[in-house]
Amino acid sequence: MQTTDIDHLIETHIVRSEQLRSRALLVTSLLLVVVIMVVGVTPAARPQGAAAGWNSALAMLAGLLIALSSYEVLVLRLLKRWRSRSLGAPVFFRYVNAVIEVLVPTLMIADWSRIAGPVQTLGGVLPWLYFLFIAVSPLHLHPRLCWLVGTASAAGFYIVASSIASNHASSDTALLVSHTSFTLKSLIMIVGGAVAGFVASQLRLNLVDAIRSARERDRAVGIFGQHVSPQVAQRLIDQPSEYRAEQRHVCVLFLDIRGFSTIAAQRTPSAVMDYLNTLFTPMITIVNQHGGIVNKFLGDGFMAIFGAPFEDPELHRNAVHCSLNLLRCVEELNTTGAIPATRIGIGIHAGDAMAGTVGSDERREYTLLGDTVNAAARIEQETKKLGAQIIASDAVMEGLQDERARATELGEISLRGISEPLRLYRLA
Repeated sequence: MQTTDIDHLIETHIVRSEQLRSRALLVTSLLLVVVIMVVGVTPAARPQGAAAGWNSALAMLAGLLIALSSYEVLVLRLLKRWRSRSLGAPVFFRYVNAVIEVLVPTLMIADWSRIAGPVQTLGGVLPWLYFLFIAVSPLHLHPRLCWLVGTASAAGFYIVASSIASNHASSDTALLVSHTSFTLKSLIMIVGGAVAGFVASQLRLNLVDAIRSARERDRAVGIFGQHVSPQVAQRLIDQPSEYRAEQRHVCVLFLDIRGFSTIAAQRTPSAVMDYLNTLFTPMITIVNQHGGIVNKFLGDGFMAIFGAPFEDPELHRNAVHCSLNLLRCVEELNTTGAIPATRIGIGIHAGDAMAGTVGSDERREYTLLGDTVNAAARIEQETKKLGAQIIASDAVMEGLQDERARATELGEISLRGISEPLRLYRLA
């Protein structure tokens, strides 16, 4: 996956994250407006000795919050437009937006100080509004923007606090309105921005990892199809990007539905698809459980492989037991009436084959080539002639003493297109 491709996907995800951040600020600012309105109409909330301009000051605070809400609505519209076009938010816009937002608590503090005085203003709750913006800044997914929010908040607070304190000097409140107090709060804001930046960097790293993992999973699914177990899919993701041709010892299993043409002729196309899905769904699970991969669907059957793309020391036994379980699966589906009466034929052969991807950059497929594959297909066809449901070659049964003892030896049989006769065993 190219770096530029990752960057583009990150930018589109950033727009989505920016939308979440703007919505959070929009909802919070509207809730604060409601709180201010409740305070304004509640006599008990009015402090004793409040100045005559109390209600007008509250209205000014509510007006600033409403302005912030309107601004966030505009930002959301811009972000929606960029997202619909799969574009990222311009960096310049994001920096300017961050500065504009933190101006709101600065203006609120400046306005409120005219009514409440320096102690109530600087020692009250309004300065902590800066931390609301710092708290949601990691959703920028940009550490520098988080640092900017923290620094701009600290600078805005220090400037407005210094101005307020200089106009209201009092020895009784020297500690609360001292430059030491302003500096400490400002430093806390800067530290908060740094912490938010660290969180944003971790979120961004996790996002990159998630995108890479998703792309690698898509690559694996594109090559092997959706017919692998989660464990196999994870191993595929961990593999190199290309599956170059290599010789492997494999077991190849071909499965065919007997009389499929007759079954299909008696049903609508949609009914045929339902029938195949009902039949193949549990079969794929069985193949996965035995360490195999359904490599190809062949209309009325499929080819499964064992021992590729990963080595399997028990591939012979797994292939044999898989075939027996596939047969039991069909018998159970027949018994329950889930499918019309169905018989299958399975042929299994083991040997060396060339394994790798074929195709172009637009479409690749993992496949096996060689006599082993051809022989497995011929063995499956031989089940029709011999009236068997599962036939395996001697190469498969080698070393499987228990399975060989339960099988019926059919002797050496010549198969079309195969140079040497193969000793075959009937398993069912």
